[in-house]
Amino acid sequence: MSRRRLGGALVCLAALGCGPAPGAGLGLAPPAKAPRSGRPIPDPETSGPLRFSHLLRYAEARSPLLYVSKQRAQLGAADVEGAEVLVPYNPSVTLIGGGRRVAGVTRFEMGAQLQQRLEIAGERGTRLEAAEAGRDAQRAEVDVVRWELHVRVHALYYKLLVRRQRVEAATALERFAGRVGDIIERRIEAGEDAPLKTLAARTELAKAAQLAIEARRAYREAQLSLAVLSGWPASVPIEVEGKLSGKRRLPKRDALREQALASHPSRRWLALEVRASDARVEREDREGTLEPTLGVRYGREAEPESVAHVIVGTLQIPIPVWQRNQAGRARARAERGVRRAEEYAFTSTLDARLAEAMVRVEAAEARTEVFGRELLPAFAQNLEKLQRAFELGEIDTLQLAQIQSRLLVAQDAALAALEDYYDALAELEGLSGVELLGQEGRR
Repeated sequence: MSRRRLGGALVCLAALGCGPAPGAGLGLAPPAKAPRSGRPIPDPETSGPLRFSHLLRYAEARSPLLYVSKQRAQLGAADVEGAEVLVPYNPSVTLIGGGRRVAGVTRFEMGAQLQQRLEIAGERGTRLEAAEAGRDAQRAEVDVVRWELHVRVHALYYKLLVRRQRVEAATALERFAGRVGDIIERRIEAGEDAPLKTLAARTELAKAAQLAIEARRAYREAQLSLAVLSGWPASVPIEVEGKLSGKRRLPKRDALREQALASHPSRRWLALEVRASDARVEREDREGTLEPTLGVRYGREAEPESVAHVIVGTLQIPIPVWQRNQAGRARARAERGVRRAEEYAFTSTLDARLAEAMVRVEAAEARTEVFGRELLPAFAQNLEKLQRAFELGEIDTLQLAQIQSRLLVAQDAALAALEDYYDALAELEGLSGVELLGQEGRR
């Protein structure tokens, strides 16, 4: 599917919002079963946390983008049905009636003519070939949308996992700030601390609460993005099941390039589009050829003493002086040029785009390694250690705030790097057509 068409579809979805299913209430909803595996799709009301395979199964059955693409593919079947008509032009009948008045006597005369316009240059065959090629290209476009859906669901699945961890960290920080405030309150009551420290504690608690609110907002935003993409009802928040997986060993760029050129859905779709455009050029060339009209005419002519019956055949041959289907032929050739340019752009820039995506993956992976994967799960334990040190008087309030701020900055940077890493992996997956992200999000 072209970026232009995909972008247009996303704009439409953004305007319409997310509902239970496309066409719900209008008798247009897609079938409520998985189109490939045959397994029942998850029920939003009873499913609970979902793994990636469950999300993908639901999206393939309910995604508005995929549903629209499948309906568009029906246009190709309709074109084939229209092209299969043996004779594209209906016959015409002309009736003539009147009278001839001779020497004061009126005699009745009448005539009838039957005409049929014919194609003699194989136009039907080229129309049928072009329609079948267009149908195949539209079916291939469905596979492009299905793959893009797979990649984007994958990316959002991992985004939810990362942002859920961000929510957990922000919630832990909020609880920590509350416990520190309680400790300061007790010390003030015991006369061990100045009352002014209550203001500092409340400030830190407010900051922690704001971070928790922002983390929950970002998590909910990712849930709604996945709902729009998959057709999940917005009234039921999507919850995912899984853990953030470890470092992946990626194939070599040359291997990814060869795989993309051999089996990427977009590569196959573009090749079929070129074939369809070639067939349309041939069709438009044939449409500009001579199309004679054969006819037979019968006439009843009144003579003075009798009636004459006249039967003649007719042949009309148009003279292609000015109109030779110039517009259709020029348009078909221009469209063929566009399709060939799109195919060329895909193949000629593929290696560079793969290299760019791999640079992003490697950079994001290096960033995650800087912080160490043990830093993320140890955040809550580090806060507990910090609280004990504060309770034991090993650090004062100022030191507590400084260490807390550093821990938060490191945690936030580590999670941001991890989110960038999965986004970059999803981009590389989409470009190569190769499954790179672990399907269940497990270690």
